Amino acid sequence: MSSFLKSTTVYCLGWMFLMIPSINGGEAPKLKLYQDAPKFEAPDDTGKIWKSSEHVGKKYVVVYFYPADMTGGCTKQACGFRDNLGELEKHDIEVVGVSGDSVRNHQLFKKVHKLNFTLLADTNGALAKKFGVPTGEGGSIERTIDGKSETLTRGVTSSRWTFLINKQGRIGWHDSEVNAAEDYKKVLSVVQELESLDGREPSFWNLDLPKQKGSRWLMHDSRRPLPGVVSPGKAASAAPSDAIVLFDGTDLSQWRTESGKAPRWYVRDGYMELNPNHHENILSKQEFDDCQLHIEWRTPTPPQKNGQTRGNSGVFLMNRYEVQIVDSYQNPTYADGTAASLYGMQPPLVNACRPPGEWQTYDIIFRAPRFQGEELVEPARVTVIHNGVLVQYESEFHGRTAFRSTPVYEAHGPGPIYIQDHGDRQAMRFRNIWVRPLDFSPKQ
Repeated sequence: MSSFLKSTTVYCLGWMFLMIPSINGGEAPKLKLYQDAPKFEAPDDTGKIWKSSEHVGKKYVVVYFYPADMTGGCTKQACGFRDNLGELEKHDIEVVGVSGDSVRNHQLFKKVHKLNFTLLADTNGALAKKFGVPTGEGGSIERTIDGKSETLTRGVTSSRWTFLINKQGRIGWHDSEVNAAEDYKKVLSVVQELESLDGREPSFWNLDLPKQKGSRWLMHDSRRPLPGVVSPGKAASAAPSDAIVLFDGTDLSQWRTESGKAPRWYVRDGYMELNPNHHENILSKQEFDDCQLHIEWRTPTPPQKNGQTRGNSGVFLMNRYEVQIVDSYQNPTYADGTAASLYGMQPPLVNACRPPGEWQTYDIIFRAPRFQGEELVEPARVTVIHNGVLVQYESEFHGRTAFRSTPVYEAHGPGPIYIQDHGDRQAMRFRNIWVRPLDFSPKQ
């Protein structure tokens, strides 16, 4: 294939096909699922400046990019949204179309087809660039409108991509292979699915996930088999004589927030509990590297929601490397997000979770990563015993824990123990937390 054809997009514009060489440097880095949506503004079809900050976060916002006004596929796409806007609005969906056309082009397009939603003029392709949408050179088409010949000139020609920004201001879904006439149906079905999930992962969850190191699976892959279930015995562990006790059930004097303030978590009846009125992660005041960590935790009962929003927290070694805490008792989710997983990396050998409302234990033996200067020499490794059951054995962290992106290492020294407030406003409880500092360096 010639280099020209490799960088050319073919669009059907009404009765003609248009070959559009790419002008934005080839394939743009597109936005990915669950990534924060960019803030943007542009002239709308009235000539006023439409600002995303005044719309995003209040409802679902569909931002669909299309090649050109008054062309066959684009008209079908626009009319689909027009004819079904009432149904879309029932699900709190706002529709915004974006092309390289001018404000006047948009006004003519809306007038002829009686469009009932906003169109934005992206004449220089700046919005398309923010969303990673490929663009080609602009152009002109002739149309007869109200008996008068009109020339519609656009600054750029965008690829046909559709984005859904969710109510948290993130990319909730996107499609770069849009069926113009069916786009409104796809958007509606996606939102209906999102509304019905109650915390579970959507059918398109695997979209944009990176490949996991040393595995045939993607990170957080929803197709990955879940660990088998093992029923644990009953036991609890008191702190040994050489342990540093981080929480003995009386106060939070050994903990701080990320801003360095005293935590506002509740302390009662020998445990600490997340304060739903104050979203705060907490960190130990002392820092550690190689260590043995004991922590006991309890998820709410009756359980609330499903998947990753049911009893979710996490304990991070060195403020970087997470052993997942989540209610995995009869609660399916992606395998590398289950209880005792190295989140996003390695599922546990088995699922040793107790039912909601019962206390659970982690005994974690952690070997910190080794660096020479900025270079990684040995990765971090961890062994985890969950409720007396071995679930991780010298498992490797591939880098700092990440969500839907490839973990990477950066050189660092000792770090605190970090307990996550996942933000779900659930009564997660913790007790009997202690650490034994160790040194796994070879003895001379």
